[in-house]
Amino acid sequence: MVGISLTHCKPKLRKVVDQPEGSDTRTEYQVDEYELRQGESVTYIDDVLYERSMYKDGELHGDRYIYFPDGQTEIHERYDSGLLNDTLRIYYPSGQIKLKLYYEYGDLTGQSQKYYEDGVLAETATFKDNEENGPFVEYHPNGNIKWQGNYLNGDNEFGELLNYDESGALIKKMICDSLAICRTVWTKENGDIEPQ
Repeated sequence: MVGISLTHCKPKLRKVVDQPEGSDTRTEYQVDEYELRQGESVTYIDDVLYERSMYKDGELHGDRYIYFPDGQTEIHERYDSGLLNDTLRIYYPSGQIKLKLYYEYGDLTGQSQKYYEDGVLAETATFKDNEENGPFVEYHPNGNIKWQGNYLNGDNEFGELLNYDESGALIKKMICDSLAICRTVWTKENGDIEPQ
């Protein structure tokens, strides 16, 4: 009987410490024989951890964190072969979530959520093709709807736009054209201003 022995060759990695002369920023990472980053990369500013990220074959791959000076997470995102691919989360210094954005292989898509610092939902918006496209809702700090409508090709209101007071009562209706020029067609005080 002939025995075959297979050994797994682990690539040889070399540690790099990159700190330009006179700079307070230092980045430590490893590169392979092709000078491609592999594994964990950490960046410090004035010896305080600022960023921790993972690399594969020279591209961001896996979790990436950016930190506030006190060590709390400010941004958490996930990459797949250099492209954002998952939920990007941005936090307040308190640790409360501030913003959630959804990426699919580098494209901003789906519904985003923005929060007040106390955790109350402040806004939802729909993204398609890396721009706001579709329904959005803005909320008062008490949780009631403030504005409701649709975006078209960015932060441009389009179609019917509704405005509510803090108690949740409808106070204004507007119609917005494709240039995001909006005109008021109804108010709570005056009723119909012009035909819709």
